[in-house]
Amino acid sequence: MGSPYNISGSASKIFFQNKDSVEYKALSVIAELFAHPQRTLLSVFVQQAVDREVAAQFFFDEIAGQGRAAALEFLDDWIWLLKKVRPIVCTDLEESLRRNVWQRDGGRCCVSKAKNEQRHNGSLLLAYILPPSIFHDRDMINNSWAKNPSLLIETKFPLVMLKNEAVGLASLPNSELLGMHHRFAQALAHLEVSEYMKQASEDSARRTPVNRSSWNSWYPQALSGIARYIWTWIPAFLRVLAYKHLVGVSTGLYGNNGFKRTFRLPFNMYLRVAKDDWAPKHKAEVQTLRLVEKFTQIPAPRAIDTVQYFDSSFLLMSGLPGETIGRRIHIMTDEQLDSVAQDLKRYITELRQIPNKTGSGFKICNALGEGILDWRIPDSQRKELKFQNETQFNEYLVDDLPIDEDTRKLVSKAHGVEHNIVFTHADLNMRNILVDDNGKLSGIVDWECAGWYPEYWEFTKAHNQAQYTVRWTADVMDRVFLGYRDELKAEDMLCSMTPPW
Repeated sequence: MGSPYNISGSASKIFFQNKDSVEYKALSVIAELFAHPQRTLLSVFVQQAVDREVAAQFFFDEIAGQGRAAALEFLDDWIWLLKKVRPIVCTDLEESLRRNVWQRDGGRCCVSKAKNEQRHNGSLLLAYILPPSIFHDRDMINNSWAKNPSLLIETKFPLVMLKNEAVGLASLPNSELLGMHHRFAQALAHLEVSEYMKQASEDSARRTPVNRSSWNSWYPQALSGIARYIWTWIPAFLRVLAYKHLVGVSTGLYGNNGFKRTFRLPFNMYLRVAKDDWAPKHKAEVQTLRLVEKFTQIPAPRAIDTVQYFDSSFLLMSGLPGETIGRRIHIMTDEQLDSVAQDLKRYITELRQIPNKTGSGFKICNALGEGILDWRIPDSQRKELKFQNETQFNEYLVDDLPIDEDTRKLVSKAHGVEHNIVFTHADLNMRNILVDDNGKLSGIVDWECAGWYPEYWEFTKAHNQAQYTVRWTADVMDRVFLGYRDELKAEDMLCSMTPPW
């Protein structure tokens, strides 16, 4: 996903902890000298090395305090090496050997086991793990990096079971070559990203700007508004019949989206489907979307209908333009990510201004004043969890956990602070934030966990759900939320001890 520029401000518990290490200093220098994707491409030289301290020191020795010019030359050498070891598609294999390889692997990738849905045909791609020319490349033989014993590539890689489905027809891939590719894999992926972004930038510069018709923005809003007022006039049993039919239509039109309870529909609509005991959660989400629409300028779905009928509950809502930022972050520039952070900060400020007028007497609750739903708290899916104050909430978070003295001190420090209770999305992961083709934030979706929580909850939840995507946490979340570091440490400990059921 990339390497961040906000290394010094990162709250990550996984990366950048030892600030005295050569690795930390090298990554900090790289972050100062380069923007994404060049920064990420060069950082991975250190981060994916067998010995990251040795790799970092090698980087410093090569640039020898000469600044960006020397670092740029180092980056060029690194790219040169990556291009030498980049796998290439086989175009010169005899048809009989292609067939044998297909039979050997059972029509699927020998490493990932991903299946080829069709039988052997011309679209089957076979690749050289390393280009055959590399073994006769004089540049590689004479290269100083290859001669440096401290940079020898370790070819061990995570356990992969290679199985020959047709012994005698073709031999299995060489494990040493697979190990070498494993060591270079992330760098090669970032090289592809770098080349794609460069080409996209050139294409964008040549493209004539297109003025989008106001119809394109007005139509979905108008359709949503009309639907919200007319569709609900139809009797409930007819709406339910339509929803059940649309579930099948959704699968046929859009395939499996990976979510068991949410289905994409024509006209950019989305349908949530659940058992009847989930109806209160659907009603709470409807109320959340109405509050967001009333009190903020946040681009969010609009609730159209919710209905409970016999053993099922349905929630119909409008969709939003854009793609999840998780699918685009690797091709987004630093400037685009900065823009997302600024928009997100403004929207969260608006969200926190929504008053709790439920009249329930509970400060920590959902939009209807009833029990919260939060995947961080497994019991919230089955029990009515709402709290009169933060103290009760804190007591629940630590109840029955095997906390030792050191952990208790850490948690007590965070829980000893009295926080404001504010309206919170509570699930700001990269699947729920949408951006358009220009990297501009275009929507925030999936509001079913929203409610009033302690002010740090948005930050700690976002961190824990994307802790390995450090560019997202460091360059976005750690800039949107400048505090709550003790609370994050406490939540990290508590989450690790909380069973997922």
